[in-house]
Amino acid sequence: MYFLVRSAGRRSAFRRTARFQSTATKVVNTRTLVLRIPEYEPGDEPLPGAPDEPAAGGVDSGPRQETWDTVDWFLGDSHAVEPVPVVYDSKAVLPSSKQDQLMAKLAGKYDAQYLPRNHFAPGTPLQQLESLSAGKPGQIRLSVTKILTGAYCELQKMYQLYMGVTEVPQTREMLRGSQEHEQIELKTHPVAEVRVDNKTVRVDQTVRLKPSVAADVPVTAPLPDELAQIYGLFVDESFEKSVAHQWSRNVSRLAQLVAFGSAREILVHAYYGQRRQQLYVGGEPEVGVQDDVRPDLVLISGVIDLLSLAGDETAFSLYQRELEAQLDNPLDLAQLVAGVSATAASWSDLLELHVADLKTRSYRKLPPPATQQLNFVQVAMYARFLEVLAQDPAETYRMLLLNLRKRNIDPATVLDPSLVVYLLLNNNYLIADLHRLQQGQDIGFAPFDAAAANRPAENYTLGCLEPVFRSNTADPRLKTLQESVPSQLALEQWTRVPTFELLAARTAQLLGTLRQFNIAQTAVDYSHQGDIFSSTARPYNREFADHSIATGMDLWLAKRAPLGPAYKSLCQNCEFAPRCGYLHALS
Repeated sequence: MYFLVRSAGRRSAFRRTARFQSTATKVVNTRTLVLRIPEYEPGDEPLPGAPDEPAAGGVDSGPRQETWDTVDWFLGDSHAVEPVPVVYDSKAVLPSSKQDQLMAKLAGKYDAQYLPRNHFAPGTPLQQLESLSAGKPGQIRLSVTKILTGAYCELQKMYQLYMGVTEVPQTREMLRGSQEHEQIELKTHPVAEVRVDNKTVRVDQTVRLKPSVAADVPVTAPLPDELAQIYGLFVDESFEKSVAHQWSRNVSRLAQLVAFGSAREILVHAYYGQRRQQLYVGGEPEVGVQDDVRPDLVLISGVIDLLSLAGDETAFSLYQRELEAQLDNPLDLAQLVAGVSATAASWSDLLELHVADLKTRSYRKLPPPATQQLNFVQVAMYARFLEVLAQDPAETYRMLLLNLRKRNIDPATVLDPSLVVYLLLNNNYLIADLHRLQQGQDIGFAPFDAAAANRPAENYTLGCLEPVFRSNTADPRLKTLQESVPSQLALEQWTRVPTFELLAARTAQLLGTLRQFNIAQTAVDYSHQGDIFSSTARPYNREFADHSIATGMDLWLAKRAPLGPAYKSLCQNCEFAPRCGYLHALS
C-alpha cells in the first residue's frame, strides 16, 4: 500500500511527463460518457407530449429576434423542402372530417383551404399539451427530443398535438434501438434475474471497488422461502416504486462513475424559466419553496446514455488507487463523496468528462448531415444539464425536490418498508445510509439532515426482512444478506424514516463531485448491430447549448413558427400533406 500513499512529488512528476505527451498518445478511457437520446427513423419518432413526458403552461411575449439566426446556425437551408410534386400514400391521409375539425381549431373556420403554418390558437403549444394532460398545471415536463429544433417536421408534430395526439406506438425501429441500447447497458451494469412465481425479477448488481462477501452469489437455484417471500413483493412496480428505483439506480451509477470511470443511463434534468426566457441555473427565485410546483419553470428531462471520465489511462488508475486508499467502506456514500471531493482536485487537469450519444442504425450508414448536426445539438443540451447540476449540491437538491413535486410525489413521503428492501437489494450503496437513519445519525448533507432531524418519529421497521435474520437455512444468498445488511434495520425500530429526500440528497452530492472535472467534449457514435462504425467528437460549447435550448423552447412558447420537414420523403406519408400550408406555400 506504500504506492498508494499521497505523494505530491510523484504526482507532480507524473503530470510533467503527461503534459508533454502528444494528443495522439493520450488514450481516451474506455469508460466513456454517452447520452441516452433515442434515434428514430424519419416518421417513427415519438410525438410531443407522451404521457410520461408532460410539460408546463407557457407565456407568449412575442417572437425573439435571434430565433431564426440560431435556426440557420444549426441547420442552414437543410430543413427546407424543395417544391416538388408529392405522391401521397392514401392510407396515411387524414379523413376530411378530421382535417376540417383541426382547421376550425387552428384557423377558427371550417372552410379554410389550407392548415395554417404559423402560430396556432388557442394558446401556446405548451398550454395545449397541458390541457391534454391529466396532471395539474405546472406538473408537465418536456424531453430534449421534444425541444430539438428542426427534427423531422415540427409542423406535423404541432398538427398532431392540436388534434390531441400525445403518444405513438413503438415501431419496429424503435424497439430494435431500445433492445440494442439495453444489451450495451447490461455489459456495464449487469443484473441478476430471479424467478418468482413464474415471473422474472431483475436485481441490479452493485459493482464493488474492493472484494466483498456479496460477490459472485449464485442466483439460478430456487430461492429459499425467506427470500422468495421478499422478492415476491417486487414483481409488480407501482409508479412510486418505479420512480424510487430509477432514482436509486441513478445514485448507484453516479457512484460507479466516480469510482470506476464510467456509467450508463444517467438521469439529468433542467428547468427553463418562462419569465426570463432562459435556462434556470440557480439563484433567485429559489426553487426550494415547499409545496410549490413553480409552473413558471418548465421541467426538461433526459437520460445520459454513457458518462465517463476520460484522459490518460495511467492518470485514472492512480486517481482510482488514491481514492481507494481513503475508503474503509467503498459502499459508504458518505466516505465516497468525501473521498472523491478530496481526490478529484489532484487529477482534474488530467481527467475530464466526455459526453456522447450512441445512435443505433438500421443500416451501416450515417444519417443525413442535418440529422448528424441535430445529434450534436442534443448532446450539447445534455452536457449543459450536467454542468448546471454539478455546480452546487444544495441548489441541485432543491431542483431534485421540485422534480419530484412536478411528478405529483411529495419528497417527504415515507418509503414503504417493502420498497426500501427492494432498493437496498438493488443498490448496496444505500445500506450504510439506511443504517444511519435507523440509528438516528446524520448522513453528512446539511439540507437533508436538518429536515430529517425535525421530522416526527414514526413506528418504522423493515419487518419483511425479519425471517432472513431468524433463518438457519444454509443458502449463500441468505448468508450474504445477513452479512451485508445490519440486522437492526429489520429487528429494531428506526429513529429516522427513509424518504425520497435521501435519494435526492445523495444524487445532488455525487453530481457535485463532478464539478471538479471539466466537460471537454461531446461525441456521437453510430452503431449497427452493436458495432460502432463511426464516431465524431466536438468541443463542448455552452453558448451553443443555451441557444439550442432557447430555440427549442421558442416553439413551445409560440415565439416562432414550426419548421417544415427536414426530408422531402416525410411529406409522402404525412396525414396532413393534402392541406398542408407549408407545402402550399412552397408550390
